[in-house]
Parts: sequence; C-alpha cells; structure tokens
Amino acid sequence: MLTERVAPVQMAFYFTNPSVSADEKWLWFYAGFPPSPHLTLGVVGLDPGRTVHHAFPGAAFTAASPMVPRRQATAATSARGPPFWRQPIGGDAELICSLDEKWINYRPINRLATHLTVSADGKFFLLDGAFRGNHSFVALGEIATSEVRVLHEFPRCYDHAQFSPVDPNLFLIAQDWWRDEVSGQYFCYDQRIWLMNTQCTRLEPILVDGWYGHGAEAYAEGYGRGPLPSHEWWSADGRFINWVDYARGVFQYDIESKVAHHVWPTPLCHAHSDASGRYWCADQSPYRWHMTPCQVQFFDGNGGKR
Repeated sequence: MLTERVAPVQMAFYFTNPSVSADEKWLWFYAGFPPSPHLTLGVVGLDPGRTVHHAFPGAAFTAASPMVPRRQATAATSARGPPFWRQPIGGDAELICSLDEKWINYRPINRLATHLTVSADGKFFLLDGAFRGNHSFVALGEIATSEVRVLHEFPRCYDHAQFSPVDPNLFLIAQDWWRDEVSGQYFCYDQRIWLMNTQCTRLEPILVDGWYGHGAEAYAEGYGRGPLPSHEWWSADGRFINWVDYARGVFQYDIESKVAHHVWPTPLCHAHSDASGRYWCADQSPYRWHMTPCQVQFFDGNGGKR
C-alpha cells in the first residue's frame, strides 16, 4: 500500500492511537519532509484494486496528537495549538475548537495534546497541553459546542492523558520527565501514572510497591537502577491500566483492587495488547539502537510463549 510515497518520511500513528479508520478502508500516517522538523498527515486507501494516496501539508501537529475517531470513517484530527482541527479526506480542514486567548495570555504553546482520546460517551476530546517552560494543563474540548474547559494546570510536565474507554468521567494522566528550557537541567517524575476525573474531585497516583523517584543516572546506565514505569494505556474493558517498565517489562494494574500484576517480564519500551488481553506486542528498543538492532516481540499471556 505504501510503495507509492507522498513524503520522504512516513510513520504510523503513536502506539495508543489506531492508524486505520473505523470502516477499515483508510490507513492514516505521519508525513515528514526533512529537514523541516514538522510532521503533517497523509492517508492511503486500503482497497488493493484502487490504492489512493492523499497528503495534507497544512495538517501539521505537535507531539503524537492525531487520531482517527472511532465514530467517523474518513476523518483524522490533529492539533497545533491553540486551534484544534479535523482533516477530512475529501475536503478542507475544519476547526473543532480553540483555547481561549485571554486564558492563554500571550504564553507560547509548545503542545496542545500528546495523543488524543474521546470520552466513552463521545462528547469530549481530552487535551493535555504545555506552555513553554514546562507548565502543563489538562482540558476538555466539547465536540457539540466547541467550548474548551480547562480542568487543571500543573507547574511541571504532565502528558499522555487518555480517557477511560468505558467511564466518560475518568482518565489517566502521566507525570513525565522534562528539561529546563534555560539551563537544560533534567528533571524526572516522582510518581508516573495518575487517575483524574472530569469533575476535578479526583487526582490520585497509582502507587505500586517498588516505585520511587529516580534520576537521570537510570537512563545513563541503561535503565538498570530501579523501576522506570512509562508508556501506559487502558485495557479495552477499562478495568486495567497497563504500562511498560523499561527494565522489567509489562505490568497491569486493576483500578478496583489496586493490585498490579507483572504480565510480561522482559525489558521493553512500547507495548500494546489485543482487546481480549491475551496477546501482546512490544518493541525493544528504539532508545538502544546505538547498541543493538530494534526488535518487535510478541507474547501469549496464557502460555507465556514469546
């Protein structure tokens, strides 16, 4: 399908966001034109007898924000703040919503969203943005009214926010590492994954035995010191939050019992599971390509076969 190229660089969407439309007729991807650092959107039709490519040079975005809404067959969304756009295949970009200019107050926006999700009732987009200087915020973009409501601001880096697939009021958000934009000093997170709700009455860390704050030396020494939880995602039934520990592999956390299980014990980077929760895939590791080739690995949770 991708033999014919529309850009020198063509990449799949980030691991939590499907690249294929709900009707399975279109494959969306990132399109890049080096040396420009910006990414835009591209799409290819999946009908083998009629492969159609489209490039959208104007659909630029930051972070890994584009998504293909599950309830729309032929539109992707992308965000390059403060406006937030929808890009149909056969038409011009459409404005979905925009942050309030008075609230922005001339602050430069580094990011409007990391990877977008829609609430389980289909009413809201979840925006997790950041201003220059590593000041973060989380907000709701109401699809019906185009209104944006800021839920909370953070004086450090929070990102990777994702709505629960079943509870329209619940989402996870991750505390992340960041560098001071003046000094370049590195700061790591203390507690990685947090649960928050849209009423702003809940902001609680997922506390797991063995988690503790770690420093830059963990990265410098090949992830060998302590746990490094990262790259989290919801299970399809909304019961579990899964994450990858760089040094120890995939864990699964039951949000009701608050118990974590070590599902796939091997060093990994990004991972994902099928809807049943039995089959898993992962990469190991894009961050070590100077030492070893990247691998894609598969795992059967029932039999333990890799």
